[in-house]
Amino acid sequence: MKENRLMKTKSDLEAVIEIRDQEIDAEAIMRQIRENIRQRRIQAEAEGLDHASLASGTFTPRFTENLYIALRQLETTPYARPGVGLAIAKTAAIPVFGALVQRVRTALHQLVIYYVNMLAEQQSSFNAHVIQTLKAMVKELEKEPRPDEMTVLRDEMTQLREQVKHLEAEKERVES
Repeated sequence: MKENRLMKTKSDLEAVIEIRDQEIDAEAIMRQIRENIRQRRIQAEAEGLDHASLASGTFTPRFTENLYIALRQLETTPYARPGVGLAIAKTAAIPVFGALVQRVRTALHQLVIYYVNMLAEQQSSFNAHVIQTLKAMVKELEKEPRPDEMTVLRDEMTQLREQVKHLEAEKERVES
C-alpha cells in the first residue's frame, strides 16, 4: 500500500513539473542561446582566447585574474574628451581697471587652458597606445609555453636526444 502511494505521489509530481505552456517557444529560446554562444565565441576569438576551453572551464590564464580584469576595464572605459574649461572668478569692481584686468586674466587663462588641453589630448593618446601595447604583450606572452611546460618540453627533448643517440649507435652496430 505504501509503495502504491509512493508511485502515485511520484507520478503526481511529474505531472506538476511538466510544463504545458503554449506561449513558450522552445525554438526561439534555443535560437537565442545559440546566438549568445556565437557572440561569446566571436568575442573570445577577438581577444585571442580559446572559447572551447573557456566554456568547458579548462582555460587556465597565464597571468592573475586582476590583470585581465584591469585590461577589460581599460578597454571598455570610455574616455571622455579630456580638458579644462574656463572658470574665472570676477574681480572687485574697479571702474576703469576692473574690466581691463578681467580681459587680461581671461586671455591669459584661455592661453593656459589651450596648452593644458593640448597636453591632456597627448596624454590621452599616449594612454590609448599603452593599453594597446599592453594587450598585445599579454596576448604574445600567453602564446609562449609556461615554465612548467618548458620543463616538460626539456625533458622530452633530452629523452629524444638519448633515443637518437641510441638509434645511431644501433645503426652503426648493424652496418658494421
